[in-house]
Amino acid sequence: MLNQYPYPEYEGRRNIVIGILVSLLTCGIYGLYWQYKQMVTLNAWLKRDEYSFWLWLLLSIITCGIYGIYYE
Repeated sequence: MLNQYPYPEYEGRRNIVIGILVSLLTCGIYGLYWQYKQMVTLNAWLKRDEYSFWLWLLLSIITCGIYGIYYE
């Protein structure tokens, strides 16, 4: 489904309020999933692999979150 172009717009929509609440309830685990889905959606819409979740996660861990703040 990720290679299906055009990637449906409804697949890329997320409710910000619900995302924040669920992230708080799951101690940030849903936030990681949300970030992953954002990168997958952007890659599909751009039709190229520009964003890498695993690289982002690794660099964020190594730099104690500084890269994550820079990335955003």
